[in-house]
Amino acid sequence: MNKRTVSRILSVVLCMLITEATIAQQRYIEYLRPFKYVKEGEEILANAIIRQAGSTAGISVSYNNEKLPFTISDSGLLVRLPLIGNAGNIKIEQKGKAIAEERFTPMIPSDWDYFGKGTIHIISSSHQDIAWMNTPDSCREERIHKIILPAMDIMEKQPEFKFGMEQTLNLLELVNEDAAYAKRAISNYQSGQFGWGATFNQPYEGIESSEQLVRQLYLGKKWMKKEFGGKIAAETAFNIDVPARTPQFPQILARAGVKNLFISRFKEGFFNWYSPDGSKIFTYSPGNYGWAVLFFKYFDEDAPTAMDKLHKVLQNWNEYYRSRNIPPHYAVVLSNDAAGPVFYEEVLRDWNKIVALSGKAIPVLKYSTADEFLSTVNVPSARFDSISGERPDLWLYIHGPAHYEAIQAKRQSAVHLPAAETFATIDGLLSNDLSRYPQKVFDSAWYYSIYPDHGWGGKNGDITDSIFRAYLERGNHLAVNELKKSLSSIAAEINTKSNKSVAVFNDVSWKRNGLAYFPVSSAQQESVIKTAEGKTVATQFIKKEGKQYLAIDAKEIPSIGYSTMSMEATKRAAKEFVPVLSNKKENSFYIVELGSGGIKRLYDKGLKQELINDTKFSGGDILDLGYDGLDAGEFTILTPPNMRDYDKFSNHVVNWKLVQDGELLSVFEATYKMNEVDYIQRIYVYNTIKKIDIEIDLLNWKGVKNRQLTFAMPLLAPKATIDYDIPMGMARVEHSELQMRPQGWAWGGTYWQKPEEIHPRESQNFVTASTAKFGLTMSSQLAVFDWIDPTREAVSYPVLQYVLLTSQKSCHGEGPWYYQKGRHLFRFSITSHEPGWENGYQFGFESNHPLYAVGVNQQKKGRLPQVHSFFGTTDPFAKITAVKKSDDTDDVILRIVNMKEKPLNIQFQHAWKAEAVSTTNLIEEELEKLPAQGSGFPLSIPKQAIQTYSLRYPLKQQK
Repeated sequence: MNKRTVSRILSVVLCMLITEATIAQQRYIEYLRPFKYVKEGEEILANAIIRQAGSTAGISVSYNNEKLPFTISDSGLLVRLPLIGNAGNIKIEQKGKAIAEERFTPMIPSDWDYFGKGTIHIISSSHQDIAWMNTPDSCREERIHKIILPAMDIMEKQPEFKFGMEQTLNLLELVNEDAAYAKRAISNYQSGQFGWGATFNQPYEGIESSEQLVRQLYLGKKWMKKEFGGKIAAETAFNIDVPARTPQFPQILARAGVKNLFISRFKEGFFNWYSPDGSKIFTYSPGNYGWAVLFFKYFDEDAPTAMDKLHKVLQNWNEYYRSRNIPPHYAVVLSNDAAGPVFYEEVLRDWNKIVALSGKAIPVLKYSTADEFLSTVNVPSARFDSISGERPDLWLYIHGPAHYEAIQAKRQSAVHLPAAETFATIDGLLSNDLSRYPQKVFDSAWYYSIYPDHGWGGKNGDITDSIFRAYLERGNHLAVNELKKSLSSIAAEINTKSNKSVAVFNDVSWKRNGLAYFPVSSAQQESVIKTAEGKTVATQFIKKEGKQYLAIDAKEIPSIGYSTMSMEATKRAAKEFVPVLSNKKENSFYIVELGSGGIKRLYDKGLKQELINDTKFSGGDILDLGYDGLDAGEFTILTPPNMRDYDKFSNHVVNWKLVQDGELLSVFEATYKMNEVDYIQRIYVYNTIKKIDIEIDLLNWKGVKNRQLTFAMPLLAPKATIDYDIPMGMARVEHSELQMRPQGWAWGGTYWQKPEEIHPRESQNFVTASTAKFGLTMSSQLAVFDWIDPTREAVSYPVLQYVLLTSQKSCHGEGPWYYQKGRHLFRFSITSHEPGWENGYQFGFESNHPLYAVGVNQQKKGRLPQVHSFFGTTDPFAKITAVKKSDDTDDVILRIVNMKEKPLNIQFQHAWKAEAVSTTNLIEEELEKLPAQGSGFPLSIPKQAIQTYSLRYPLKQQK
């Protein structure tokens, strides 16, 4: 056979194979849509078609060797095939000869393993930022009229439908819109159809102060219970968007009576999330709250398709549930930003009809609220993975650095509001009448203080952000006004021995020293300040932010109390200080040398230790860096700053001037021009307290895009332990973090980064770096700190930093730029001490808690002594975070947190004798009565525990 003949034969064979392959490709089996099915015997058969090309003469079809009836259509062979079952063989014969045999798998598997007798729950809700999709007012209107009320309308027609909103603020908005809606809300809740979240909104947990985070439950679960007389409740707190958790939040929830925490952007599953004290909250994550709607779309077609998709999903969960003895209940979370209600009525009913007809072990489908679903899985026999620790916030650039002035107001209200409540309570007790306690004002102030949630920026974000800032400033303004009223009222009751006196008030729960600033006229003559014992107190005139003050060296100011000093005029006129060139200061604490960028040498005379490594940065240096990162969004790791147009103060030669000097402190100034921006750097060296303040006065920030300003304090040590305060506690880098990769999903991938690797981070008041030889504590009201050199060729030694501001764009596609143009003032305080955060702890808080100086302009016999403490504890680490009138009675509420990792046995001290003392939960519901004796009583507080007490005082003659 020659080559040409062989070639022709091969061509014919190849052509035949191609033809047969083409015919085979044209034959496929599929169910006809929409599904039509009947039950015959033990099987459910659904209409299907076998695509058949070519002649159908003499065709026969069998399924698992049994003849299959069919009819012929233009499209192929119409048959009925099992809808449920295992894979089988379809054989097609023509005139007795097999022409095709294919494997066929029914749409719905018959073996659902662990979930066979379980339930698949549809949790339908709408994730809500206050704004983000548009302005707050626009979003509020949409929430009420396009989401909540339409959901209620569906419920009235369809009892199977259930829906939820994740925060109490939305319920408040609803009833404020129309009081009549309250009746519908109660009805839908009691029917089990409408669920609500337990917190006021969904904040950045780590940016809230201790009491601000607590008040999320006051304005959440507590408000709901009181407003609706217990007819609406919330068992689940939601914070599903922000990839962050603060360690004490589980304890706060648990002590408020919340049962569950619903999160996402975290590994799918169930967890017991523990706080450091050992309390826990049952926690659930679906992986990502929006994925089922955006990608998986389980219910967008029909019931058999949904069953097929979810069977594949559940195969990955059989062993997880079985090994932990978790009841066979799985949730499909249908949520999305500002999404309206969707009732998959046809899928729901068809699914359950198929289950009923089949008689097989297939899970049923139902709508559930989050409360309902979580109660079905959290049973005593189930075992859940235990986790704990901080998940540092990946979205921290959105608040502090991008909205410096707003967060400054939030931080100030975090100080002033608890102080105002404390002294208003004291004022009421002194007058034997708590009815004048300004409860409504405080309620409003707390509302404003915690109103901004996680949705800064967004569409029309300039409007949203201006509202957020105005609310925060309003909250602080209300607090300051009430604080002034109470302090003045209390001061009026003090026994004074001079025509002019000044009462210095302390709002922290330990005795302290510090400078109190009393406003005076610049022309005022010198005054001699004397203590109650007649000792002369050191003073100094000082200018701060264009105002003149008399700085008073206040010593031993009692905890939550005051010390009164007399002011005696002298004939000596105040001396005007003439600035001189100077860059060195030595006192009993430090030797300080200044140069380009700030502090070039800082020597602790007591510790005999150099503190600053100035080889790359000066102490107090400002780094102007490029920053291309987003404020928040679908990224899985923080974007570091870059070296584009990098500059720093220490690159510029400056002359330091001593601009104020005296017995109490010396103030040095230097001016810089960097990247066309003018700065003043001020350094305050205190002589009577171990403290140095650094101010950065940014005079004319241009709002150049994609920049970051960072304050740096380099330490002379190869390494350091980094501790920082968090809401209701302390955390340590590489110690306090969540010990797992969070996982969960974002557009940018999976959250694989270890929490211990995340930086920068949020802090409340201070950060402490402890080396082998010394500790240095740096305090600020700024929100974001770091300890790792952010520049090229990063040094290995610790560089403590605060991020001043960033000029970046909102991650929303239609969002604004955060230019932050204009003038800004940043303050930092530092001190050095023996290693350990415990040695810098009081300083860290005190630097953000000013002493309040109140003038008394008459000599009188008051009923209060010249020096007095109203409340306190015998251990500063038993920190009082709240003293307030009870929301519902005339009792006084006291909240204490143990800041240490060991139990504390303390004595609580107060200026009155309580008739009754009880423990309460976090939202003031009584738990247990305690014995109370005299002016104090013992308390045992477990490690890092938050304890709340109710004190009942006789409102008659007080001490």
